[in-house]
Amino acid sequence: MVERRSKEIAIRKTLGSSAFDVIYLLSSYFLKIIILAIVIASPLSYLLIGNWLDSFAYKISLDWWYFAIAGLLSVLMASFAVGAQIIRAARINPSQYLKE
Repeated sequence: MVERRSKEIAIRKTLGSSAFDVIYLLSSYFLKIIILAIVIASPLSYLLIGNWLDSFAYKISLDWWYFAIAGLLSVLMASFAVGAQIIRAARINPSQYLKE
């Protein structure tokens, strides 16, 4: 996505956008997708895992914070994975991409 939007990033930087603005623009897109996935997957997985755990002889409780930790770890891992690409895109020289 960063490579496809490199010309847009160059234009934004030429018009005075800071590196922080570019980082916010690109990272907010990924975070919205991840949060949407967490909101959809958490209740579904709670129901499926709860039904699966009920079939065992020894019962355990399924707490909400298991899903909160999993969601937080997902956000952190995605931030680190995408962060390097976003920072590199925010530091580009706009003249290289506007020539094309």
